[in-house]
Amino acid sequence: MKKIFSLFVILFMAIMLVACNRPSEEDPFKIDESTAVELSASEIIDLFSEIDQNQIYNDIFKIVVEGSFFQEELQRYNFGEEDEYSHSTLEGELEVELFFDMTEMVEDAFASFKISGQFFEDRKYDGAKDDEGIIVYDQTETTTVEGSLEAFLIDTYAYFNIDAKATSDYSYEDEPSIDEQKAKQKLMQALTQEMYEEVLRDQLSLISGMFGIGIDIDDFEDVDLDTIIEALPSIRAYKDGNKYTLVIEFTKQTLLDSFEDFIVEMAEIFGDGYVPEQSEIDDMIDQINEAIKDFEFKYLIVIEEGRILNMVIDIKGDFAYEQEIEYNWGYSEYRQLTVKFDFKIEISSVGTRPSIPTDLDEYEEVEIPTFLN
Repeated sequence: MKKIFSLFVILFMAIMLVACNRPSEEDPFKIDESTAVELSASEIIDLFSEIDQNQIYNDIFKIVVEGSFFQEELQRYNFGEEDEYSHSTLEGELEVELFFDMTEMVEDAFASFKISGQFFEDRKYDGAKDDEGIIVYDQTETTTVEGSLEAFLIDTYAYFNIDAKATSDYSYEDEPSIDEQKAKQKLMQALTQEMYEEVLRDQLSLISGMFGIGIDIDDFEDVDLDTIIEALPSIRAYKDGNKYTLVIEFTKQTLLDSFEDFIVEMAEIFGDGYVPEQSEIDDMIDQINEAIKDFEFKYLIVIEEGRILNMVIDIKGDFAYEQEIEYNWGYSEYRQLTVKFDFKIEISSVGTRPSIPTDLDEYEEVEIPTFLN
């Protein structure tokens, strides 16, 4: 199973090894079908294994993430008398822009991070139904956070510019309490060579572990990769000169249509001869169909002679989960969870560093930024 995981990993390993052009305003997933080609699993892995892994040390990268999310959870408990309830919602929108330059050590290091957005959380506890069947909660807490944070790593200093506000509205048995905190600060923190190298070492270790750097075709010599690729949701390939474009695009229905073939192939290869019965597969498909209300995933990557020219990821989901557990001693628990999200990720090599604030000399130097305490 580890090798199968590595196959998935290698398809996404380029996220941190990208040398891309600026994303086009046109839909990158609209590709001339006359350039479509068929590639085997071995050829796909070869494309990724030939990527110049030293690009991460030689380019300045920009990563942009935009998206929104929503989560709602309802829980019901029963200890033998009457039901108790809790309810929570969490939603927000965010924009993230990240630049990083790993071509220099601390004397000329650079990174830029910006995040802005708003987040809302509403939690209710100790609920019980009244005479009319309406749930009344003894404790409620509403938290709102909005604002922005900019962080820069320049030469031997880290600079932070935060402008945010957090409001917490708490009520217990109809007795309200409001707490509001604001932060508007410009701070700087000195970095040592050791601190920088530690951060760099941790980042590289994470990248290597998560994105499969160093994986090659020999890792899959005992696995029939082509059979697995055929069982997976469609992977399309296109060729224009020396440029290869790979597209993975699937929906909830695509997952359901390919699930049976994929499970059977995995079981035959890694299941010690055991293949799930049709009834078991049908049960798994029913559970997926019930839990996933909607799902879309798009991934595109363009590779030319060991360099990645473009990459885009779009992902949307709508999931629902229900579970009820009855215990022998009379205790029961019910949980209902809903999660929705919509995110887009764009990665590019920009070649030059972005502009930085002109008032860095006004930032207050501190040992540890107060908002990190």
